[in-house]
Amino acid sequence: IRTSQYTILLAAAPGEPHMLGASLLADQFSDAGWRVDMAFPGSSEALANQLGDQHPDVVDISLSEALPRHGRLAALRETVKQCREANPEEPLVVSVGGRLFAEAIATAEHVGADHARQTTAGTRIKMANLVRSSRAPTRIS
Repeated sequence: IRTSQYTILLAAAPGEPHMLGASLLADQFSDAGWRVDMAFPGSSEALANQLGDQHPDVVDISLSEALPRHGRLAALRETVKQCREANPEEPLVVSVGGRLFAEAIATAEHVGADHARQTTAGTRIKMANLVRSSRAPTRIS
């Protein structure tokens, strides 16, 4: 995993001012040899455009780690959908995080993501495994 040069875009959910979780993740991914970019998009479209330009392996979209943000799930679902549409031919692993996911109130399935992090511990290993899986050739039986 350390020798792989994966890329991740750590983004605040559009309109989310809190980036504690993403900041902690940035250090972990950088230390592991990943290329890390951070984004504070003003809209889902802005985030999708950045993904379309950068083509990262993973995008991690964060809600607040402190505040529950219950009313943001529908908007986050739309953001995830637009992220997936940014480069439909290329595999993109989508991870989400924040208090809603840490407390298991919401899951990755609620918003169409591949992973919902409940903590920062082990996230980079899980992401590397998901990237490898997304790139694996599919077998036709």
